[in-house]
Amino acid sequence: MHLPPSSESVPTTPPRALMYAEPRLARLSESAYGELRSLVTQLLEATLGFLLNESGEEPFLAISGLFIARIVRIHDRDEGKSHDAH
Repeated sequence: MHLPPSSESVPTTPPRALMYAEPRLARLSESAYGELRSLVTQLLEATLGFLLNESGEEPFLAISGLFIARIVRIHDRDEGKSHDAH
């Protein structure tokens, strides 16, 4: 088990923003957008933890699998709604 680095070893550099502006996000339903945003945040946090050796590979693999499964479920759910609208 990896422990997060102590505050003494963490550099005091300012945080970096990661912004992603994509026009297609506006086409998602509010619920799909909210779920996607939450999943992307969780995936990013797990990815950074893994890359920075703050956590092991297991949490990263777990959220990666969850991300894929939930995206497919959102797709299937919203795809059914778009067919109903036609």
